[in-house]
Amino acid sequence: MKAILEASDDSFDSSSSDEDFDPLESGGVSDKEDSDGKDVATPVSNTDNAIVWTDPPLLNRQYFVFSETSGLLQQPTGNRPADFYNLLVDDKFYDLIVEQSNIYAEEVFVSSVAAKSRITEWKPLTKKEL
Repeated sequence: MKAILEASDDSFDSSSSDEDFDPLESGGVSDKEDSDGKDVATPVSNTDNAIVWTDPPLLNRQYFVFSETSGLLQQPTGNRPADFYNLLVDDKFYDLIVEQSNIYAEEVFVSSVAAKSRITEWKPLTKKEL
């Protein structure tokens, strides 16, 4: 996956913003709740008998003021998708995958497997191979 993201030439478009979002402008007319008592989107029939989905009403909600600076706390090294992916997945993560994959392969190999099973040809996984 990392290789696919690094090969991507798409750039992240940072021009879009949520600053103009106003949750009170949501004009839903449905008043349904799920089993947990949370509002859920529901279909409403209009005059043409077509189903139109609406957002749950946002009435009786308590809003809080977000006073912190929005944005990323750690900036990516570039503007490619792979740069943003690398903010989430680091070398420690890959090391863990390699380590656990090799442990699991050993456990499977030690258990009774057929002589012609593919696991008998297992070679330890490396981070480069992953």
